[in-house]
Amino acid sequence: MIAPERQVVALHTFQGVQLYQFLGNSLIDLTWSRESDTTSRCEVTVPSFMESDKVPDIVPWLHWVSVWDDTGQDLYWTGPIQKATFSRRAMSLSARDVSTLGSRTRCPMTKRWDIAWPADIARELWERMVELHGIQIEPIVMPIHPLQYDERYAYEAKADESMVDSMIDDLVRLGLKWTVVSGVPILGRMSRQPVAALGELDFVGEGMSVVRDGGNFANDVLLRGGDNLSHARIPTADLNLQSIVNIDNMFGVSNVDRAVKQHVKYTSKFHDAVSLPGNAILHPEAPLSFEQLIPTTRLVLDAYGMVFQAELTGIDVSCSADGSSVGIRVTGVDDEPTELSVVTGRGSVSGVKGDMGR
Repeated sequence: MIAPERQVVALHTFQGVQLYQFLGNSLIDLTWSRESDTTSRCEVTVPSFMESDKVPDIVPWLHWVSVWDDTGQDLYWTGPIQKATFSRRAMSLSARDVSTLGSRTRCPMTKRWDIAWPADIARELWERMVELHGIQIEPIVMPIHPLQYDERYAYEAKADESMVDSMIDDLVRLGLKWTVVSGVPILGRMSRQPVAALGELDFVGEGMSVVRDGGNFANDVLLRGGDNLSHARIPTADLNLQSIVNIDNMFGVSNVDRAVKQHVKYTSKFHDAVSLPGNAILHPEAPLSFEQLIPTTRLVLDAYGMVFQAELTGIDVSCSADGSSVGIRVTGVDDEPTELSVVTGRGSVSGVKGDMGR
C-alpha cells in the first residue's frame, strides 16, 4: 500500500507541544499535497468539539498541523495553520508548509555572491529565515548534476529590500528547483535515475495517453539577436512552417550558425509524450512509497508499447472514512535541450548582477 487507510493528524505549537490529536476514524476529510517550486497545502475537517459556545483557542501561525502515518512513526506533512473555521458541526483547518514564511519574511541579509549555484543562495536565505522564526530545520541541498556545472550566477541581496518568497521565485527563474517534504526544504533536483516504472495497470480509472503535439513544430527557423542573423531549414515533406527566435543578449550562444541548425533539427521533429489526467490516482499496489514521491523524482511510464521518462511535479493525498488515495502529477523531461532553448528560457531576474559563470 502506498498510503495507509488511516492517517493521524496532530495539532500543536510550532515548538512541538501537542494540543489535539485526531485519529483516522475521527476525520471527516483530510487532503494534503507535495509541490514543486510552490508552497504545499493541507486541509483538515474534523467533528466540532465546541463546548458551551466557546470557540477553540486555535491561533493561525502559532499553531501547526502535522500528518502522520497510522503508527505515528512517519511524518508525511507539517506546517502552520493559515485559517480556522468553526461551526457546531465541524472544524476546518487550512495550513501551508513552512515555505509560506517566505511571504512574511523580508530579505534577512545584505550579501553579494560573485558566482554561486541558485540552490546554494537559496540555502543561505532559508537558514537565515528559519533562524529568525525560531524553527529548527536544516535545508537539504541536492548534488549538482554535471549538466548544471555552468548554471552559476552573480547575485546580490539587500536586507529588507524584498520578501524572501520573491527572491526564491527569482532563483527559480535561474533554474532552482525546490520542494518541502515532511517539513524539510529540499533544494535542487532529485537524481535523474528513475525510482520506479509504472504501467497502465498502476493507475485507477482513466489511465495514460500518448500525445503527439505539433504546436512547436517548425522546419524553417530565423535567429535574430543584436547584429547577428542566421537561418536554417530542414526539408520535411512539403511543409514550410517558419519561426523566429529573438535573443536580446547573445551571451551563451557559442556559435550562431551551429546553434540555429541544432534548434531547427529539434523543432522539425514530432515528439511523442505521455499524458496523465490532471490528478492520476495510483493503484494501491503501485510500486511506489511516500519516501519516493518527492517532486522532481524521475519515473518511467510504459504505455502502448512505448517507454517515456517523466518527472514528478506534485502529489495529492486524500483521506476520509471511506479510505485513502494518492494522485500524482507529472511532466515530460528533455535532458538535451537545444542551446537556443536554454538561452531564451532564462528569465529576467532582479538580483542577477552578471551573466552565467564560466
